[in-house]
Amino acid sequence: MNPFDIGGKSILITGSTSGIGFEMSKEFNKSGACLTLLGRDQKKIDRLEQLLDNKLSTKFIKGDLNEDLDYIASQIDCLEGIVFNAGIVDYKPLKFIDETDFLKLFQTNYFSSIYLLKKLIKKRKINKSASIVFISSLSSTIGIPGTLAYSASKASIDSSVKVLASELSKNKIRVNSIAPGIIQTPLLNNEIFNKEKYRLEEDKYPLGLGLPSDVVFSVQFLLSDASRWITGTTLDINGGYKLK
Repeated sequence: MNPFDIGGKSILITGSTSGIGFEMSKEFNKSGACLTLLGRDQKKIDRLEQLLDNKLSTKFIKGDLNEDLDYIASQIDCLEGIVFNAGIVDYKPLKFIDETDFLKLFQTNYFSSIYLLKKLIKKRKINKSASIVFISSLSSTIGIPGTLAYSASKASIDSSVKVLASELSKNKIRVNSIAPGIIQTPLLNNEIFNKEKYRLEEDKYPLGLGLPSDVVFSVQFLLSDASRWITGTTLDINGGYKLK
């Protein structure tokens, strides 16, 4: 048996219809995983569904993690893997941040995932020996100006991973996070990330900017039996950014 294989595993992916989640959904579908894919936008859900090969082994849930937690939890079957990928980005210096900004980022990037996990645990919908992966960020550890609220929300994930790994270890449930640097997704196509900004950022990465596949395959490793002895860890994948 291939220890890296996730075929047949029942896996939930939040934020599955755009960016990294979109690519992850397609790749894991090709790998034969039984997916539950969560998204907020029906048009994006429909687009993703059209691209999948194994539609019979895939379940789609339309819902907002900030508003529909009870409904979402009720639609989820027993899981062997979870990827908490849903999140938002907002860059503002401290002097321009208000309470609403902080609450919105923490609610979406942190609380919504933690509350969903709590419901799934209480409903006993996470199988023994399951693997849970949170998507964090390089920003949580390097102090980039203008990222206070975003970085704090991601740092909360990394610290919580250690606590959750300890609490859930009695059932052999593993909990880890992945902290990517800048990944080349459509999110970079905006007025902030012009060609000059793109080049300046790329120069900071000895191996260049990341691809969605770099995150996808790292998540697959943590979901697979190949990582059965890894828990409570944040995996840095940043193309050598921290070497400088």
